Amino acid sequence: MQWSKDRWGFATRMAAWHLLFSMFVAMFAAILVFKGWYAAPYDRVLGVSAVIVIVVVVDVVCGPLLNFLLSNPQKTRTALMVDWSMIAVIQVAALAYGMHSLWEARPVMLVFEVDRFVVVTANEVDKNTLKNANSLYRDLPFMGAKIAAVRKAKDSDEMMRSLDMSLGGIEPSARPDWWIPYENAKIEVREKAKSLQGLIAKDPIAKEKIQLHVNYSGQGFDSLLYLPLTSNRSKEWIAILANDSLLPIGYAPIDGF
Repeated sequence: MQWSKDRWGFATRMAAWHLLFSMFVAMFAAILVFKGWYAAPYDRVLGVSAVIVIVVVVDVVCGPLLNFLLSNPQKTRTALMVDWSMIAVIQVAALAYGMHSLWEARPVMLVFEVDRFVVVTANEVDKNTLKNANSLYRDLPFMGAKIAAVRKAKDSDEMMRSLDMSLGGIEPSARPDWWIPYENAKIEVREKAKSLQGLIAKDPIAKEKIQLHVNYSGQGFDSLLYLPLTSNRSKEWIAILANDSLLPIGYAPIDGF
């Protein structure tokens, strides 16, 4: 099919408007992901940046490109509306699938387990035990991650069942009926936490990384502590803790083990 000057102009205008609208939708999706579901540091800890970039780029490029190829001023209004509607359906379906996948894998819990913090995603949670969880944790958050700790096994039988579940891929950090308020585990947290100053002494480059990622107004890092931060995608992060509250005040891409 030949492309006349009129068709080039018409197709370009339609594709340009489509691109503008698609960019607006993509910007909203990116804000929802990076400022909501995967707010720092979870975007990097879970390696989601590349995924959302692919989702957004494919959605932004494919829709306007299809619009450009199919738009023709010689078509009837009905034919154009059918074409544009089909493009919109394809584009919305692709974006919805990508966003749903990101939603299912969003971080929902930051759990202290033995000697580290574990980022637990929604699709890792053993939802069969949510009804038996502490009332604080029965509902997974829409945005952000709740903080909790893992309790100890009640007896040897539960310990053996726990080992079986871990071998099956369900760690204690992903079991809602094992979550307890973080406040109840602060003695164990303090015992396992390490001096941030000691880490800096061993690795001078660590100080630069920490300064880039932590907004701390105290007098240096002398009083701060840290614990390793792990996820299903990364083991090379640390959570930096205030010495008094033992709550995370920042995160840095450093191997804490």
